[in-house]
This record gives sequence, C-alpha cells and structure tokens, in this order.
Amino acid sequence: MGGSATGSMVQDVNSVEYNTLTVDDIVDMRELILGFGEASQMLRIFETKMDMDHFERTVSQLFAFGMASGIIAKVDGKIIGVFLYSKSPNVFSAEMTAQEMIWFVLPDYRDKSVGARLYSRATKQAKDQGCVYMAMIHLETSMPSELRAFYNRQGYTHMESNFQKRL
Repeated sequence: MGGSATGSMVQDVNSVEYNTLTVDDIVDMRELILGFGEASQMLRIFETKMDMDHFERTVSQLFAFGMASGIIAKVDGKIIGVFLYSKSPNVFSAEMTAQEMIWFVLPDYRDKSVGARLYSRATKQAKDQGCVYMAMIHLETSMPSELRAFYNRQGYTHMESNFQKRL
C-alpha cells in the first residue's frame, strides 16, 4: 500500500465522476487552468501571465451564446480534468465544428484513462449537439509524440500547422 491520500484515490478510476461542464464549474477550474498554462509552456513561450478573470468572463460568454461546451472529471468534488471546446459553423461548408480549446488532466491522474474518457465523452457530446467535425489542437510543447499518435489512432487527418509570435 503506501502513497499519499491523493495517490490512493488515483488508483481507483471508478471514483472519477464525469459531468457536463457548466458555467458554474468555470470558477472551480482555476487550479486546473493554471496547471494547463504551466504544463503547455504557453505562458513562457508568449512571455505572459494567465488572466483568470478574463478566462472566466470569456468562457462564460461563449457558454451564454451556446458556443462552448465540455466535460469535466471530478474526484471528491475537485475538478481533476477538463475537455473544453468551442462550437461554430465551418467557414467553408457551414457544418458545425467543435474546436478543442483545453484538454487537460492533472498530472497525478494521467495514465489512468481519465483523458481518454474525457475525450470520448466530449466527442459524443459534440456529435449529440450537432457537430459534424472535431478539430484538435496539438501543442508541440505538450506531449507531442503521444498526442500525435493518439490523433492518428482516432482517425484524425493533420490539416495545418499554426505558427504564432508576440508582436
């Protein structure tokens, strides 16, 4: 046995609850989102800081307009993972497209199928909401080989690369 209390909870993936993300959950995601920013190295790359008030306002507005949805994973009421996506019509075909914005699981809960279950539930949810496509972000700074392999196994086609710089 042994390990921390968190470690013992992690062993039981059946204790993870998966729920539809709601506006009320956004404030409770602060720790998770800050962890995402750090792990993805976005903050270092863009020499910036995470503005959580802006994040919460923006995502709340997207929810209010029906332009965002997602799934959260919780253990004992604490959010340990999220799959957040926006929804909009494809500019060329008008078919609804779900665009993954954040897919993140706290490090202690990785390699326990939490991320895969979030993904599976979110893609089903997006399809049920009328989305025809799911577009995934692939950050080269965050598990590049693992995510590339996952997307290939799921049948994704690499469409483009996105280059960005601070002006």
